[in-house]
Amino acid sequence: MTDDFALLKDRTDLAEYIRQVTGMATTNAGADTINLASCPFCGGHDCFRITPSKQRWHCFQLCAPGDNDGDIYDFIQRLNQCDKHQALKTLAEYHGHELTGAKDQPKLSPEEEQQRDGRRRIFTKAALYYHETLMKDHRALGYQHGKRCHADKTLVAFMVGYTDGRLCDHLKAEGFTDEAIVASGLGKPNDGRMQDFFCRDLFIYPHRDRHNQVAGFTIKDQRKKYKYRLPAEYWLEGGTLFFNMSASPGRKFSL
Repeated sequence: MTDDFALLKDRTDLAEYIRQVTGMATTNAGADTINLASCPFCGGHDCFRITPSKQRWHCFQLCAPGDNDGDIYDFIQRLNQCDKHQALKTLAEYHGHELTGAKDQPKLSPEEEQQRDGRRRIFTKAALYYHETLMKDHRALGYQHGKRCHADKTLVAFMVGYTDGRLCDHLKAEGFTDEAIVASGLGKPNDGRMQDFFCRDLFIYPHRDRHNQVAGFTIKDQRKKYKYRLPAEYWLEGGTLFFNMSASPGRKFSL
């Protein structure tokens, strides 16, 4: 599979790939510089550059050092919150290329499958709880309606949520153990009790995989104080960037 990395990288036009998966426009800014309308990761404007000759991208604004540049595989890993091997599979699907030894890939162990399924159940419960919290909070809804110009049908369709700092209590009431909540990444022990990973008063966005299962979460802080997401090691395989979820099954639509 090692040769597949180089083969698919050489076959990919980085700028064209980024245009397709983000749905954003690009402009030529020089003989060897292409600008993307905004950074897909930090949301900054006029800060995301692609260098075609090197097949590299770079963000000059809010992305943290180490996460602010790379090649096609680094881009897919950040976009989909996955490891390099899953990024390779994603790029292979894009090109319709069958990977060397793909049919012989090892399956998950029973323990790994159990942990994955448990995380998926918690993610589903969490997304529903966050969404119900938003729809009952008039102040948060007012922000979405007024500032974000999102109608209720949009909030419902994408299951946009809101944090109240009580997710762990809700999950425990649903029968999940502290260990399972910690393993999901959505909670952590603090002074003898469970504490939500996401603090209060954040809008939260569940990302879904191609089977419409919740695969991870990102947030937006109306106060612009916090900017983080569920760490990559907790994301389930195949999660897509939030604004491109509706396009992932093949429909030509992006939010």
